[in-house]
Amino acid sequence: RAVGEIPAISIVDMRRSMGQILSQTLIEKIEKTAKNGNQTFLFVPKKGFASRVQCGDCGYIFVCPNCDVPMVYHKGEGILKCHYCGHIEPLPSTCPACGSSNLKKGGVGTERVESEVSKLFPGLRIKRMDREEIRSISSIEETLNKIARLDVDIVVGTKMITKGLDFPKVALVGIIDADHSLGMPDFRADERTFQLLSQVGGRAGRGVSGEVVIQTMEPDNSVIKSVISGNIDEFYNFEIERRKALQYPPFKELILITVEANDPNSAKLYAEKVRDTISGGPFELLGPVESPIFKLLSKYRMQILLKCDILDRAIDFLEMNLTQSKLDFNPIDFLKIDVQPYSF
Repeated sequence: RAVGEIPAISIVDMRRSMGQILSQTLIEKIEKTAKNGNQTFLFVPKKGFASRVQCGDCGYIFVCPNCDVPMVYHKGEGILKCHYCGHIEPLPSTCPACGSSNLKKGGVGTERVESEVSKLFPGLRIKRMDREEIRSISSIEETLNKIARLDVDIVVGTKMITKGLDFPKVALVGIIDADHSLGMPDFRADERTFQLLSQVGGRAGRGVSGEVVIQTMEPDNSVIKSVISGNIDEFYNFEIERRKALQYPPFKELILITVEANDPNSAKLYAEKVRDTISGGPFELLGPVESPIFKLLSKYRMQILLKCDILDRAIDFLEMNLTQSKLDFNPIDFLKIDVQPYSF
């Protein structure tokens, strides 16, 4: 790094945390940091107060009617919101399935961490940085100026605080849930986790002695260990061998075909037709399977992944075969083809 010293990194095993959001270790370090006149950044992967609301009696989860995902609870506005399509509805007082009023709020978002920190440190000045709180260029500038003037003691934020920020008085970075991105259905999940944790940790120690506390349920995970050691070569060697064994980039080129339809049966039927039409092409074909989010924006989605040796040959083959005459439906209306997909 160009500025400051590499911060010391420590791990907190949260497997026996009994639902704690902040470990005792992190709480003590925040208190010490504030007493020394320095600042703390707390990174939280998700917005909102809770990532889901669930009935404590029958288990019903409040899911977006347009997307196959739980809605996020925003305490400040008293609403449930889908962060994919923007659907909003008020938080009900009872479960629509069984009528119980025993509604539980699960998962941790920036609002919940902000609330918890405010209770633990009532005398400290806390600022939240996420897309719900920071909605304009002027609000970003105002917040960054406050941090620079030392008018903020603790910043609670999402990816907005992970890179590009250089504040010399940030002595502590706490990563609330280091495991969030490890479980993503994406072959790049480990790479992205390593990158994210390294970037957010790099906000500490740019002008004063810095420290990073990583809260995790997987302290023995190889990605977490590589972040602690700071050994980029170790992580690269492990990751490249894994991708070679699974034949993922850079050893193969990828094409993702997503089939969308208004009902699940049509989506599956069209996806099978696509598979049958392009079987025998110059690629390895995987699928069709349901997309990680099966229903999105009121569309049901199936996906087919192609692993290619020569990308141009695969593209030419698809152009010749994914036609209305061969598929018996218009591909423009139902297919999305993503060459070298960044996410799944």
